[in-house]
Amino acid sequence: MEANAWEVAKDVKERINHKPGPVSDYMLAFLTPKKDEHFFFNSEELKLYFSNSKQKEIPGFAYFEKINSFLQEHIQVGELYSEFVKEGCKRENGSSC
Repeated sequence: MEANAWEVAKDVKERINHKPGPVSDYMLAFLTPKKDEHFFFNSEELKLYFSNSKQKEIPGFAYFEKINSFLQEHIQVGELYSEFVKEGCKRENGSSC
């Protein structure tokens, strides 16, 4: 059953990707990766990192901290968007990351 759902999702994505949209622009379609194909394979530790006050005791703390600080410094998040800040490192400390 799950395999059929993924095939239907792929088919829908292919049908609407790069097709004209309702306001004369082109639509982009994306398909969420399967759970075993996610970038973060340790999702339980990641959830603990963001919900726990004792973050330093969580396995992978340094890795999560580095990724989180990079995102905070380089990504500007709005109500309906997230945008990469070009040359964000150079603005902060004068050198590139």
